[in-house]
Amino acid sequence: MIDITDIIAKDRFFRNEDTKTCIHEAAHSVAAIIFGFPIYWVSLDRDFIRQDEMAIKHECAFGDPMAMIISSDRLTPIFERGYTKTVEEKQTIRNYCIMCLAGPVAEELLHPESYEPEGSARDFEQAAWAVGMIMKGIERRRAISRASSDTHIFVRERRREIGFVARALQSKRTLFPSHIRGAIDAARAAEQKEAA
Repeated sequence: MIDITDIIAKDRFFRNEDTKTCIHEAAHSVAAIIFGFPIYWVSLDRDFIRQDEMAIKHECAFGDPMAMIISSDRLTPIFERGYTKTVEEKQTIRNYCIMCLAGPVAEELLHPESYEPEGSARDFEQAAWAVGMIMKGIERRRAISRASSDTHIFVRERRREIGFVARALQSKRTLFPSHIRGAIDAARAAEQKEAA
């Protein structure tokens, strides 16, 4: 299998200014698709973001690159209760944390020379907040640490898909779910072709 780090080293796309943003947002998007969180779009287009109804409704129409992922339908019942009742709910919290952390972890792993953790503070805060809604103290710290480890594994396993989505995002500037799934499918097809 070709490692995305090999592609980064050889490809001028990955030396572009947009590199870390594309990788970051692609990782969030791939995680949303894989874990079944509703994603409406991912975009680098500031004008699109500022005018999008979903971004305005959710008070995030500032124009910063982002993935519009709405997870409240799955998380709110858990948070209102204050604990998880089932293994599936625990998995939902874990997957949400991975989705939040996938962007910064992908930046760190796939483009370490430009990684700045401060730029991803909101992602870390969202993951910590989600865990904090159902856990406290040492249990909370352990859960966040596990989520970070799980995210590193996820990004390594999905690096090709993240790379394909990042390329598509660089090219189109705004991707909708069908575009993201198409890039993921193309990555899988390329991997299968290589394996044959």
